Amino acid sequence: MKNSLTINDRTELVVAVEALDKGGVGFLALIDSQSRLVGILTDGDIRRAFLQKKYDLDTIINKNPEVMIHTAPQREIIARLKRLHRRHMPLVDAEGKFIEVFSLDD
Repeated sequence: MKNSLTINDRTELVVAVEALDKGGVGFLALIDSQSRLVGILTDGDIRRAFLQKKYDLDTIINKNPEVMIHTAPQREIIARLKRLHRRHMPLVDAEGKFIEVFSLDD
């Protein structure tokens, strides 16, 4: 999925929730000023945060997401997603810069 929604470390929680809603895929990538992937945020992360009464984005995001190199073959990405029981895989370049997210829903 090209043109995936991204947020940065200065994004407020309400803005992130709005971006998740607008994006419609249930996934956001948190990137730094050099476009490196810092973490991810999913609909499930938001639900769990509200149940735990956590409202600081820094404590909600997954800072150690599973990632793959953006040149990985599609069949390998799909196989890994199925093994992990996940729907989204952030794809990065060799320097850790976020390129796009692969979604099983696409």
